[in-house]
Order: sequence, then C-alpha cells, then structure tokens
Amino acid sequence: MIFQNKAMMTLGVFIFMRKTVPYQSLNRSLNFRQASNKVIGALPKTQFIGKDSETIEISGILMPEITGGKMSVTVLEQMAESGKPFPLIQGDFSILGWYVIENVKINSSEFFSDGSPRKIDFSMNLKRTDESLVAKMIGKGTDYVSGVVDSAMSGVGDALSGVADDVMGSLKNLSGEIGGTISDAMGNAGQAISGVIGDISDGVSGMFSSATSAVADTTSSIGQEINSIVEATKSVGEKAIDVEKELAKLSVV
Repeated sequence: MIFQNKAMMTLGVFIFMRKTVPYQSLNRSLNFRQASNKVIGALPKTQFIGKDSETIEISGILMPEITGGKMSVTVLEQMAESGKPFPLIQGDFSILGWYVIENVKINSSEFFSDGSPRKIDFSMNLKRTDESLVAKMIGKGTDYVSGVVDSAMSGVGDALSGVADDVMGSLKNLSGEIGGTISDAMGNAGQAISGVIGDISDGVSGMFSSATSAVADTTSSIGQEINSIVEATKSVGEKAIDVEKELAKLSVV
C-alpha cells in the first residue's frame, strides 16, 4: 500500500494527503443525455440534449496509526452536512470543478482495546454542480473563431468584388480592342478579296477574248479550206466532162 506525503487533492479547504485521507482509488463517471426517437423500418435516431451528472467516487483504507482517522472523516461529514459545493482540485493543479458530497461510507475493523479502529475502510461520492470549464472555454473559443472567420470572409468578399470589377473592366477594354482589330482586319480582307476578284475578272475577260479571237481565226481558216475544196471539186468536174467528150469522139470514129 502506497501513501502520499504530499497533497493528493483538495476539496474546499480539506486536503487529501497521508496525514488525513490518502485515498487509493478514484473513479470518475460522466453521463450524457441522448434522446431516442423510434423510426419505422430503421434503427432509432438519437439526439444529444446535453450533459448529465458527473460523479466521482473516492475510496481507500485508513490506518489511524500512520494516516488520518476519525477526525479527518468527521471533517468530511461536516462538509457534507453543509450542503454546499466545494472546488475540487488535484495535486497537479487540475481543476475538476465544484462538487457536493452525496454520501460518506465508513467501515471500521480491527479495534484497539479502547474501541478505536486500527483499520477504516472509507468511501465517499461527489457530484458535480457547475458547468465544465473546458466546455466554456471551447464555447468562447468557438465564438471567437466564428467572429474571426466572419471578418475574414467579409474581407475576402470585398477583395473578390474589387478583383471582379477590375477583371470586368479589363475584359471590356480588351473586347473593344479586339472588336476594332477584327473590324480593321475585315476591311483589309474585303479590299484584298475585291482586288483578287478584279484580277480574276480581268484574267477571265482576257482569256475569253483570246479564245474568241482564236475561234474566229480557226473559223476563217476552215472557210478558206472549204472554198479550196469547192474549187478543186469544180476543177475535177470540168476534167470529167472533157474526158467524156473525148470518149464520145472516139466512139464515132
């Protein structure tokens, strides 16, 4: 069995240590309320509705020869009868909260000749009455973070709005410049296309004139050839007539 020489814990002004009540066991129980709602065809749904009671059970064995005894237990009994909550602080300065004493149990054994016990089995139950300091700190921290986030989001929104306005202005200017460039390009392209069409028209006209002239020349040559053939045909006809005349003379003779 190990007993502490230093302060193990304090409840109000009562100090748990070797010379008073050096407890050997401390059980802490935290309960949370979860409301349950039945759902057709599914598991019940739960909803957290808050923290419930928080209790601490302290127990140990007192040896009055080397530890505290009846007087230490009597002090705790008087504190319980006052009905007041007391701050509970561990030896490492961890604040557990404010607690009331719900009950104290004492089991005495192995007595001296005068009836005083050599051994006291001791236990007591404490119940918390205040809100959790951690919950309060988390709540305040959450509110602070929420405020910081809201401020940051507002600043980001304003900055984004300014950037959007600048971007829209730049886009409008760029759109005007692009429109002017496209208009100039379309004008230049129209002029170039007109020039090309004019050149093509001139070329086609020249080709058509040349073809017409060549056809006319060819037609004239064909006419001349036809005339030559006609003249040759006439000459052949005249020679044929002369031959017939000569044959007729020979037949008479």
